[in-house]
Amino acid sequence: MILRFVRVKERSAGRMPDLYIDTIYELGKYSYSAIVLRVRDQPGVLAKILDVMAERGIDIAKVNVPDIPQRGEAFISILMRNCNEECLDEIEKKLRRLDTVLGIKKFVPQTGFLFIKYNSIKLLDQPSVILTRNMVRSIIDIFIKHGGYADLGTRNTLKMIGHGIGRQLYECISKIEAEVGEGIEEYKVALNLLRDVYESLGFGSMDIIEVTPMMRYTIRIRNNMECNAARDLHIIDFTGYITRGILEQFFADLFGRRTVAKETRCINHGDEIDEFKVDVYESTSMFLR
Repeated sequence: MILRFVRVKERSAGRMPDLYIDTIYELGKYSYSAIVLRVRDQPGVLAKILDVMAERGIDIAKVNVPDIPQRGEAFISILMRNCNEECLDEIEKKLRRLDTVLGIKKFVPQTGFLFIKYNSIKLLDQPSVILTRNMVRSIIDIFIKHGGYADLGTRNTLKMIGHGIGRQLYECISKIEAEVGEGIEEYKVALNLLRDVYESLGFGSMDIIEVTPMMRYTIRIRNNMECNAARDLHIIDFTGYITRGILEQFFADLFGRRTVAKETRCINHGDEIDEFKVDVYESTSMFLR
């Protein structure tokens, strides 16, 4: 699981955000777990929390205050090394005894977490940049003005942009030394990581449905960055060409086979969700890369 912190300008008092923490990918022989606390914004709160963890002998890897305190409340996230679920439960019980702690969320041990480091972002140890929805909209707008969205050349160019993104996503994810459980194929781990990384980048919330293993998939995406940007331009058509390219190239690199992605549902075509069908055809290699 990859966690990122969702910033909310106006947050209802007492509501824990869907936490998602901040950018470095921590991997290696250790397992990491995280705990997020909603606390009263008072002096000495963090010191009391760290004292509780010190008494338990917790190995703390990172402490973060991911959002500016609002309405007398603040959030503190703590990344811990080698603290299993039993350890997490014990820490939770002790922290709930503090009158300054208003809420707790636990995240069980994982092999990695995503963190924002100062003013830069690194995705799986690679320097990254942020594209806003308005930037994507401007890119699409320029292509439309030069060729029109219905133009085959425009659509192919947008899809090739997606191919480049898809290849980079695969190369990043393939470097992860995922701990694969018994009976869990490596490609399923890669697809789960694709889903998490895709959402962490702000591209949209992805569901991957395996129709036929290693051959056919249905991909459903909510809040697709590309389709939302095209909707702002009042395009009434299937608009996920960059997304098609991302899916085609990622699946092609994962399986070493020719892959075709088709958009079957689109919010700009009157549907409630964006949906893509991915078909994996003849093999170009006999192994998963």
